[in-house]
Amino acid sequence: MITSNITTPVLDFFKMTFVKIAIEMEFIGKMKIKDENEKGLIIKIDEVRAEEVGLNLDSLKSGQTVVKVIPLYFKPTKVYYC
Repeated sequence: MITSNITTPVLDFFKMTFVKIAIEMEFIGKMKIKDENEKGLIIKIDEVRAEEVGLNLDSLKSGQTVVKVIPLYFKPTKVYYC
């Protein structure tokens, strides 16, 4: 949705992206300034689809962290819409 003039929260963007590669995920923790408690975990893997897209299932497990906040790069912003 990057070029569609549709705004999508980053967490939703990650979820949609991972679904395309056969991984259902959820985020836990609270997103705070300079806080690395927010992370995305695998909750389900569609093994048939994963094989179709070439994922190595040996390296992916339910409950595994696949996305996390790196405080150095986390910059909260306020976005104002017209």
